[in-house]
Amino acid sequence: MTTFTQSVSTVAQLNAAIDTANSLTDGSNDTVTFTGNIALAATQLEALNLAVGVTVDINGGGYTLDGGGTQRGLFVYAGRVDVSDLTITDTKALGGKGNAGGGGHGGRAPSRSATTRARRS
Repeated sequence: MTTFTQSVSTVAQLNAAIDTANSLTDGSNDTVTFTGNIALAATQLEALNLAVGVTVDINGGGYTLDGGGTQRGLFVYAGRVDVSDLTITDTKALGGKGNAGGGGHGGRAPSRSATTRARRS
């Protein structure tokens, strides 16, 4: 089993952490720890699209992920993601590519499976 630990305080760092998580293989664990508030502004986050058996723990550290009223925040397309102690605010529901969704699926793809658990520490 491979374990990764990443600290993030900018949109670029969070996107890089998501890209790393998306590249992991079965049995890997990734912990992403916020070390500051992140405002998405005009930058959309990458979607979490994890391989089977990969787990990502996002530890918010009491910080905030702010969508600025235009971004969707976290989007889990597939895989297991546990989010704790993170405030997600001012986000907008968008489809997987940043579109308005549609297709009768509310912006989600029906053929994939994702598990997201949010917990407060």
